[in-house]
Amino acid sequence: KGFSNLTIELSNPSKIMLSISDAAGRTVQSLEFAGSKGLNQKKIDLSKLAGGSYMLKVNNGSEVQTISLIKE
Repeated sequence: KGFSNLTIELSNPSKIMLSISDAAGRTVQSLEFAGSKGLNQKKIDLSKLAGGSYMLKVNNGSEVQTISLIKE
């Protein structure tokens, strides 16, 4: 409810940029961190977000993935 765990596998070290958007498309939270080769885990604090549906955009510089996220 207050946190989400994200696991990302990288073939090379790179900077990871995360952004969370609400249903209207407004960015409500963003963060970046240095990812290392292999599996990377990041705990995302969702405690300040209202319950609802969000989109999590993950960008590692060469690939962008969008994931649906529901906060209870």
